[in-house]
Amino acid sequence: MSGGTVLPLKDGSGAVFAFAERERPYGYLDPAGAVESAARAKAHLEGVRVLESSAADIDPEVELQRNVVRFPAPPQAPVAATLEPSDKAHIVLTALNEPAGERAERLTREIDSEIEKQLARFNSAARKGRSS
Repeated sequence: MSGGTVLPLKDGSGAVFAFAERERPYGYLDPAGAVESAARAKAHLEGVRVLESSAADIDPEVELQRNVVRFPAPPQAPVAATLEPSDKAHIVLTALNEPAGERAERLTREIDSEIEKQLARFNSAARKGRSS
């Protein structure tokens, strides 16, 4: 990395552990910016390789098995209510399970009953009309 003021970075005890440089702005098409960017990418990749080589290999399966005994037991789900089908759902379920012959007989009875109710209302209105 090039140019600018170099600033030492110190840890808590005052020992220098790195240096920092001020950022230099580059133009959009400035080739020096591309060179700087490539140098930073190379330094970053090198740092990652060093860290990777120093890190221990970890087997996730083994780590999970080793630590599973520390996991808390799953909580018991509270039972606040029991769910039952609504009245409409119960009617639909009953209708779906009703055999076709019984359904036809039931529908005929319901239609006949409705016709009898309408005839009774008609006759009642007709009687009232005659008595007036």
